[in-house]
Amino acid sequence: MNGQPFRGSWNRLPFARRNAITASWLQKKDEQLLDRELCWQTLRRWLLVHALGQRRWYRARIPPEARRILWLHLSDHIGDSLMRLSSIILLQGRQVDLLASAKAVELFEEGGAFQRIFCLNRDDAASAGNSYDLVILDALQTKPLMAKQRLFRMTPFVTQNDYFHYCRDDYNLTLFSWYRMAHLLGREGERLERQARLVMECGRVSPGLFEELGIKDGAVGIALGGREDYRIYHAWDLVVRLLLQEHPGLPLVLLGTENADALAKKIMAEQPLAEIVNCVDRLTLKESAAVLAGCRLLLCADGGLLHVASAVGTPSVGLFAQEFADLRYVPADRFRALRSEEDVKAIDPEQVAREACLALQGQWQAWHVEARA
Repeated sequence: MNGQPFRGSWNRLPFARRNAITASWLQKKDEQLLDRELCWQTLRRWLLVHALGQRRWYRARIPPEARRILWLHLSDHIGDSLMRLSSIILLQGRQVDLLASAKAVELFEEGGAFQRIFCLNRDDAASAGNSYDLVILDALQTKPLMAKQRLFRMTPFVTQNDYFHYCRDDYNLTLFSWYRMAHLLGREGERLERQARLVMECGRVSPGLFEELGIKDGAVGIALGGREDYRIYHAWDLVVRLLLQEHPGLPLVLLGTENADALAKKIMAEQPLAEIVNCVDRLTLKESAAVLAGCRLLLCADGGLLHVASAVGTPSVGLFAQEFADLRYVPADRFRALRSEEDVKAIDPEQVAREACLALQGQWQAWHVEARA
């Protein structure tokens, strides 16, 4: 595309500011539906808004007088939730409650970024019993609109995505959230890439958890397993072997859910004398975040724990496939990254170990907008 961004006529970003950051987005034509399909999707959403009687409650901006706000968030992907909800920081000074999926409510604690936290379906009645000046929806899609109609039918609302068709991966979701929130607040002139960051709260986890698990200071975390096959790395055992050859005695922590159990057991069996603590399928999400907050580094494929590490301020070595690292990290992050075109399994374990060693030496990659061909 000779460096020219691809922008379909139905994929304009829902905020005014364009700069070197945002101009790099939406360049992959294969991410874009045909204009007629996007037109139909937009028309369907417009018709649904009208059919539900919500057009009169739609607002293009957050009114200055809206002090009590409910953020209605339906995603159950940890990484997406952390990125989408990160711009709550820009709403400081207002009372904002969260009504979200069971996974998303684990990311925060009441009285922190959000004043009160409700779990969708379980706490619907409790949340609907409050009076709000405004509701924030993720998108003008069926599920969020139906939930809003059911619980807060006559409350004004704004959306993060508006009519923007976001079922594509070629933009930075964290920066999108921050620029969109600034737009909703009438703060378009600000440059936000240096301010933007993720946030997760795990202050109520036992402060002695690190010691209780037997994890030593200076430990490196390794996230095993994952959700999508192309983002599950199977050679962590080889990475561990190479890393321990370079750094004998380096304490390690294995993290992940039940689908990582077999690989974790293999690593433990191959390294019986190493300082490795196996926490796979043993910790809650908040406990995993607390452990990561005490680690000096996380090695992981693109996924939820990569974003958790960024949210608690732990640097990472990230493995990516198909997506680009600059669309997952922000300038506030300390990271090194490796990428394969199709599948993280194609990344050489020696490369991963080399990047981990550079990270342990405090050598970080500069965040930049990667050129798209």
